[in-house]
Amino acid sequence: MYEAPTISVDVAGGFRWFSTDTEFTLLPGAAPGRTTTADDSWTDPVIAARARVRFSDKWSGTGFVDYGGFRSGSETWQVLLTAEYAINNRWLIRGGYRYISFDHEIDGSDFTFDQSGPVLGATYRF
Repeated sequence: MYEAPTISVDVAGGFRWFSTDTEFTLLPGAAPGRTTTADDSWTDPVIAARARVRFSDKWSGTGFVDYGGFRSGSETWQVLLTAEYAINNRWLIRGGYRYISFDHEIDGSDFTFDQSGPVLGATYRF
């Protein structure tokens, strides 16, 4: 979408596939214990934007965000921020932080999941 010597911005579209088979067990206390499951698979369309900033010949940073679902009963989004170091022309290592969330209706119940944490990776360019 936009490219300059030190920054590039891309837009994208695609699909995110989810599959869950989760069992919940409530421990007995004042009320008796109960177990229920949530088992479903679905695909949500997503739109995304990515910006990459070059700080030097070796260092760069990337920000990525997407949003999807676009229908009642299903919503998903994520944010990913990374710092990259070019070891040479072919190898790149990166580290950063990712947050992902989804809210989906399964069998009439609202099912929400959020996950976040560090990411580490390496890229080899052919």
